[in-house]
Amino acid sequence: MACDRAGILNLFLKLIMTNSYEEKQERRKEALQRRAAKLRAQADLLHADGRKALEAIPFGQPILVGHHSERSDRSYRARAVGKIDRAIAAGAKADDLETKAESVGTGGISSDDPEAIEKLEKKLLQAEEAHSFMLMQNKDARRCGNVVPWLHWQISNSRGRITAIKNRIQGLEHIRTSPASQPMNGNGWRIFEDADDNRIIITFEERQDESITKLLRSYAFVWSPSRKAWVRKITPQARFAVRQLAAKL
Repeated sequence: MACDRAGILNLFLKLIMTNSYEEKQERRKEALQRRAAKLRAQADLLHADGRKALEAIPFGQPILVGHHSERSDRSYRARAVGKIDRAIAAGAKADDLETKAESVGTGGISSDDPEAIEKLEKKLLQAEEAHSFMLMQNKDARRCGNVVPWLHWQISNSRGRITAIKNRIQGLEHIRTSPASQPMNGNGWRIFEDADDNRIIITFEERQDESITKLLRSYAFVWSPSRKAWVRKITPQARFAVRQLAAKL
């Protein structure tokens, strides 16, 4: 009976820890999204102010060198361009924060998810449709003689997101179609792959000294207390690194 109670208690503690972890991940995701939204709003405001200031300059109006207005004209233009530059930087930072938010907890598409490729393909389709819409809006604006709604850096960022999603899909497909590496055994250590957990695992018979710990970390392995082993997510780069690491253990 005591053993049964101990098992129930361990299960209860495990559930509490799992829920706490998920809540922490959700809070982190929401914090990143709030920061991204704030930066996005700042970028939009700076971009609008900068464009409005530049559009107030008559088309083709040069700076009158030597004129009493030269200094103020240069300062005016520099402030306008500076706002646009800051808008670009804020937009890029917002993109980075949104990407981080997507990778947190269940909010993103984890490589550990069995449906990761299918979800990424759906995300790719949405990104491609959005990109096509941006190009179409710019084309219509030019045809009508209006200012284009999407600038070069915004089109470039959109294209970059599409490329990043494609590269990630290709990487996951390569992992799925590649056969698992054969287990390796050495002097007191063993390296093997856990396909269900999507991890390369290294176990040791005895506690490792500091030099081995530093070596493992230099190859991007981290200690997993729950597994009592060193782990790294399965990627083509990780499989290549393991072969190098095994030769040094």
